[in-house]
Order: sequence, then C-alpha cells, then structure tokens
Amino acid sequence: MKIRAIAYHAPLPEKFIELREYVDNLIRFSFDELRKILSRETGLEVFTRRVVFPYYEDFKSIYGLDLERFVALIYEELGERKDIDFISIPFAEYDKNYMDVFPELLLNYPKLFLSLKYDPLNILEDIELLKNISVRGGWINATHFAFSFGNQLVTPYFPATLSDSKGITFSLLYPNFLLNHSKEEKDLEKSITYIAKHLLSKSIGVIEEFKETGKLIGIDYSLSPWMNDSVANLLEKLNGLTFSLPGTLSKIFEINNVLLRISMRYRGVGYNEIMLPLAEDNHLKYLAKSGEIFFSDFLSFISVCVAGLDMIPIPSWTDIRILEGVFNDLYSLAQHKGRTIGLRLILVDAEPGEEVDLGIFGKTPVLDPIE
Repeated sequence: MKIRAIAYHAPLPEKFIELREYVDNLIRFSFDELRKILSRETGLEVFTRRVVFPYYEDFKSIYGLDLERFVALIYEELGERKDIDFISIPFAEYDKNYMDVFPELLLNYPKLFLSLKYDPLNILEDIELLKNISVRGGWINATHFAFSFGNQLVTPYFPATLSDSKGITFSLLYPNFLLNHSKEEKDLEKSITYIAKHLLSKSIGVIEEFKETGKLIGIDYSLSPWMNDSVANLLEKLNGLTFSLPGTLSKIFEINNVLLRISMRYRGVGYNEIMLPLAEDNHLKYLAKSGEIFFSDFLSFISVCVAGLDMIPIPSWTDIRILEGVFNDLYSLAQHKGRTIGLRLILVDAEPGEEVDLGIFGKTPVLDPIE
C-alpha cells in the first residue's frame, strides 16, 4: 500500500503584487520534507507530489494575465522542482482560444494537467478541442487533459481537480493490500476503516508541522489502480466471477457504498468511488485485449457510480455522431447520479484491437466506441 498522491491545494492571492510571494511560498514548501516525515510516521511510501490551482478564470479576473503568461510564470518557478511531479489548472468556461493554446501548453509543459468543465452548449467545440489535443499535443499529452461533467472536485486525482482552499489532500494506492486482507465485503470495510483511522491520526500531526500549507483538507478513498495493483482483479476476487460478467455492476455499487460510508466518517474529499482507468490497470488491459470487455461496458459501469470514462484510446476517425453520443451519455449520467463524472478519451491513429504506447502507462489496447 502507498500514498498515491499528496496534493497541495493552493489559495488565490487577492492582489497581483502578492502573486510572486504566493509562488515563493509554494517554493519554500518542501514536498520532499513532507514526504519523508509522512513516510516515517505512517510507514507508507509517497508515490507522487502535486500542486492544484484555483480556476484560471479567477486569476484572470483579478490579474488580467493571459493563459500563456500565467502558465509560464507558474511553470518557470515550480516546473523545474524535482519534488513536484504534477501541476493542475482547472477551467470553468470554454474559450475559443483554448483550441490552439491547450495543445501547445500540454506539449511544452510536461508536468502540466488541464481540465475543463463541460457545457452541453459547446459540445461541438469540446469535441474539436479533444481532437486538437490528441493530434497536435500528442497521444501522451492527451492523458493530461480531462472534461469534467459537473464542477471539478477538490481531490488529489488529476486532471479534473480544483483548489478552493489552502491545504493538503491525499489519495491511496491499495487494491492489492485489500486483495490480501479482504475475503468479503465486511473485511473490506474493516480494512479501509483501519487505514482511514491510521492515516488520519498520523497525517494531521505531520501537516501541523507544515503550518504554511494550511490544514489537512481530507482523503479521497477512491479505489484506483496502477498497473498490477489492479482494481479489476480485486473486484473479481470479491465477486467470484470474471470482471464484466453479470454481478459486476452490483459489486461496484456495493463497494462504492462502503467507500461513501467511510468517507463520511473519516474526512473524505473528492470522488470516493471505484475508478477504472483502462490504461492504468493491467488486468483491464488484458480483458480488453482478449475481447472480454468493451467500450460499452465502461459506459455501463458509470451508472453504478464509477468516477468516469477514463484513459481509453479510441480511433481518431471515430464518427463525430458517436463522439456526440458519448458526451451526451456522460452528461445524462452525471445529471442522473448527481455527482461529477470525468472523461479522458485519447484519439489515436490506430484500429480497434491494436495497442498504442502511452508513455508511463505503457501499451494500451484501442477500443471500438460502437462495441
């Protein structure tokens, strides 16, 4: 088990003159020191360290900075630091300039993540933006961009995240830990409850040593995978059936209820749901490659509260009517469940069934969006 991410949620300075001091304060905040102390106190390795900003529109309204200048200013100071792995900037409103600017930013700033709140009135523009990012920014850089159906949440999960207060959030990497400690659902709840109590008791004291970071905002207890640390594998064990067979939806729903209960008791923040990003789960990749799981399955999972349609490559030639259908489905599902849903589709020059190299995510099978 690891702490998947420590995310520092940066506040918004009130005056332009404070922006430089704001960045300097971030620089003085040592993620390396926090990581060392937290690892020592909890016994858990920290996987990644992240910085989350408020909505860009808020910065623009106060300072009048255009996006390129704002990103350059932030990245010049923070992007070269070895103790910061990723930086996220959320956007609440579509702007036609983003069509050209987003692909260039993602291409030029490899630690940068961007997210945009979806507006059904801009569906055609959003689809074109997705295409531009995948084609001009590149497939790998497209993994750094997401649409948010609903407001971005305060969470350490990227890209669809937000800062609305000063403080720290955590996420966990723990499917294999639960696989080894949970034979059934009641064991799962006991295990996660133990983790929550342990991490809270240890981390609050650590955060207090870093007073300039603010408070511990909370923990996102979402079950998310990383390669062989597979959520799909855990679900198979708990369900006793191959993932995606009948019974999968009910098991996802049951586990999400467990995560919801724990998040309400132990300072949960963000999604607190099962996450099934195709490119990040080796067992999901295997099932997709062997023809046991399809694009339509990933859509159906959302109906029982999965955080979104995530890290899925599809052919770049996909008919625009199909893409419109995907956006409309996700918007409807977000309205129905009353919670935020994320979308990371990667449009690639490959056929369904082929594999594409997505950098640190490795080779990932391309899905057919009509299957």
